[in-house]
Amino acid sequence: MQTKEGPSLALCMIVRDEADGLEACIDSVRELVDEVVIVDTGSTDGTWDLVQTLAHRHEQIEWEEHFSLARNHALDLVTSDYVLILDGDEQLVEGHTQIRAALSQRGFLGGEVRIRNQLPGGEVGEFWACRLFINRPDIRWRGRIHEQVLPDLKTAIQADPNSTFCRIDATIQHDGYLPEIFDRKAKAERNVRLLSRAVDDLPDDAPLAERVYLEYKLSAALGAGPVGQNHLLRAAHRVLMAPLDELRECAVAAEVLVSGSQLWRAGGAVQQALEAAERAEVLAPGHPMPQLVLGHAHLAAGAIADAGKAAQRAGECDGPGFHYNRSEFERALAVLKATVHDREGDQAEALKVMVGLTESQPDCKLAALVQLQFAARLGEPAEAVKMGIAYMKRHGTTGQVLEACAAAAERAGQPRKAAKWRGLAARQAD
Repeated sequence: MQTKEGPSLALCMIVRDEADGLEACIDSVRELVDEVVIVDTGSTDGTWDLVQTLAHRHEQIEWEEHFSLARNHALDLVTSDYVLILDGDEQLVEGHTQIRAALSQRGFLGGEVRIRNQLPGGEVGEFWACRLFINRPDIRWRGRIHEQVLPDLKTAIQADPNSTFCRIDATIQHDGYLPEIFDRKAKAERNVRLLSRAVDDLPDDAPLAERVYLEYKLSAALGAGPVGQNHLLRAAHRVLMAPLDELRECAVAAEVLVSGSQLWRAGGAVQQALEAAERAEVLAPGHPMPQLVLGHAHLAAGAIADAGKAAQRAGECDGPGFHYNRSEFERALAVLKATVHDREGDQAEALKVMVGLTESQPDCKLAALVQLQFAARLGEPAEAVKMGIAYMKRHGTTGQVLEACAAAAERAGQPRKAAKWRGLAARQAD
């Protein structure tokens, strides 16, 4: 095994059915690490055969539905001074030199690197995670799923005032959330199962941050149905009621409140939606999403001027914080601004905002639909009818589209078309 200059570094992995990407993953750090350590948790696609040829130390174990147990088993096989953690669907795409430099720092215990998630629709999400740390028996993973090593690292840092922990300008690219990969590996079902068990495992005195994090992740894994919404609102309520100082350790607090505000507003709980958005604004100052949901909450409360101010701030903000879908944000912000203009009596400006949205997102059906709805009610009627016909030719018909077209036809003095489209809308509803 070749030894690199400075402290030794091991690539430490747990894998299962990663034959497609494993070699590329290891190749991305081959010149950086001194040893490759892999624990296989029951692959059936040929991964185990690859592991035995690619890893310096390897073992196959029975999967106990507990990520920390498997990761700690892999740590027990490491002989190097430090460990770098990658999953089989990840690659280190930049920052190799920076990682080596970090290892050479005096008292270096660990560091965070950038995780870049490739998401559906070409979206990219980034966050920071601890993937590089010293190999010591007192530093181990915790948690059944969404496991963390930071609690033990924080204890070690507090015990040694000369230790260092830092962010490293290095990027790990993760492809596992792309639909063709996520669905093939049945990760959704696995995540729901493990997160449910993790929540049930929590003791009554579990830290707020841990409980909120798991409940929020479980709500996301369950999706938008009633069960998932119940877990989300439970997490949001905990964050809303907790002292602000206690929330500094809860990394997802602002994100939970933003999601909770949207759900409370949709359910008619406008005051809770406002309170959640205002607290999210405190926890994530400069981030656009708290301003956006605050604007929608003010709008629901009838505070049009306040909604307009929040919309303005949302458009100007670009501060750090949790990932959000930029295209969806732009659509929601445009709807907010247009509705504010409409309520203020400036229908021309409302329609102008929606025209601008469809120009910036020409392939977005939702943007085109919302513009059509505004045009049917506020724009020149005959032009709105033409817009509706063009929309149906390009995107097809739905009840919402047909109702908008019928409204435009009525305003344009075309009662037969209006009746025809309204009848089609009624049949689609049936």
